[in-house]
Amino acid sequence: MRLKRTMSVLFFCTIFMLTSITVFAATKSRSSTYSIYHGVYSTNMSMKDKVIVKLTPSQCSKSDLGLYLEKKYFWGWRVGTNSKDVSSKYNSTTTLGGGVPSGTYRVYIRNWDGVNQAKGKVVFTWTKS
Repeated sequence: MRLKRTMSVLFFCTIFMLTSITVFAATKSRSSTYSIYHGVYSTNMSMKDKVIVKLTPSQCSKSDLGLYLEKKYFWGWRVGTNSKDVSSKYNSTTTLGGGVPSGTYRVYIRNWDGVNQAKGKVVFTWTKS
């Protein structure tokens, strides 16, 4: 009887400790299409750490696309050092951020060609702050 009681107490203590230590980070995802000659902004994302941008082009321009992570401040938006160029012809998955502070962000997708249209699907996935 005493062994059963001890085992049940240990079991419940273990379960309590595991559930109190485990933290599930809530991720959010948004998909859309793009059809751009120059550039387009994503919707605002309340995030921490990073955003993953997945592009699936359906019509390419003659140059790469630029991805820029911008943070919102009380005076406006600021582009940081988080930017990458990706192909407008091939599927790509790019991570922007990684260690950035929590806040409101958006991604600017820039078509460097400016003359030929780029079209496709984009998916943004981020960790909510």
